[in-house]
Amino acid sequence: METVKIEGWKVELFDDPSKLSFIAGELPKRPFFIGYSRERFNPDNFQDKEFITLYVNRHAPDTCTLRLSRVFEVRCTPVYARETNTSIGE
Repeated sequence: METVKIEGWKVELFDDPSKLSFIAGELPKRPFFIGYSRERFNPDNFQDKEFITLYVNRHAPDTCTLRLSRVFEVRCTPVYARETNTSIGE
């Protein structure tokens, strides 16, 4: 049996849909930012913080810092390790 290892987490951040403007019809649900984290993202850990920093790319050390007040919804997806020895932020 093969062991699956979680390499990191894909973190999708969404705006408040009531603050978005659209002409008519159903509002498309697209994240305003997609980033990556080495640790599992838990929004409860950020209640007393003003900003969040995420990696921009799974395989690069570049980060982006965002204001948490803009975030309405967070969706986290595990990123599984492949056979190569690359990891998030290295």
